[in-house]
Amino acid sequence: MSSSSRGIPPYQKIAAALRDDITAGRLGPGTRCPSERQLARQHKVARATARAAIRLLRDEGLLATEPGRGTFVRTTPSPHTPNTPVTYGEFAAVRYTASTINDEALDALYAELALLRRLAGVPQCPPAESAAA
Repeated sequence: MSSSSRGIPPYQKIAAALRDDITAGRLGPGTRCPSERQLARQHKVARATARAAIRLLRDEGLLATEPGRGTFVRTTPSPHTPNTPVTYGEFAAVRYTASTINDEALDALYAELALLRRLAGVPQCPPAESAAA
C-alpha cells in the first residue's frame, strides 16, 4: 500500500478506481458496472464495502442502478443540486481541503470572486468582518 493511500477508506479507493475507468472511457456511457460481488472479490473487501463504493458514485451522478438489471454508467451525469444530500466522502474531502486553506489563499479567492462578480454585474458582498458587526 502506498503512503499516499494510507488512511483512505477502501470504499473510496474502489470508487476512485471506477471513477478513473469512467473518466478514461474504459467504462463508457451505458456500460454495466462490475457487480458488488465482482468488486468485492477483485479488491478483496466485503460486499458492503463494494456497495458503499457504488453508492458513492451513484450519489455523484456517475452510476445508475436498475433493480434486477444491475448498475450502469450514466449516459449523462446527473446534476448535483443544492438539495442533494452530501455524502460522507464529499464532506471528508471538503473538510480536508478546508484544513489546508490559509489566509493568503482566502484573500486570493475573495479577490477572484470580487472580479468575477464585477464582470458579471453582481453586487459586491460585504467583507466578512463587517457582516458580523
